[in-house]
Amino acid sequence: MAPMASVPIEVYPLVGMIGCALTFGTYVAQKELLTDQDLRLGSRGYDKDHWQHKLEDSQNGTAVPKERFQNVFYQHIIDTPKSS
Repeated sequence: MAPMASVPIEVYPLVGMIGCALTFGTYVAQKELLTDQDLRLGSRGYDKDHWQHKLEDSQNGTAVPKERFQNVFYQHIIDTPKSS
């Protein structure tokens, strides 16, 4: 392994940014894995009728859409479906 004195000083901010990105990615992944109702992870138990309720809700139009990530930087842009 190279001694720290031979590493250019410009590398330190890059290492910091990569570390922050990996930390945030790990946080988002574990949050999704622990709170997603469709995944059977953890001690929530297994409800064999869960899919039937989802199917009935989607057919009745009462299905609750999954919460989307809120984009705080581009709030002025409205999501419009593309017409083809």
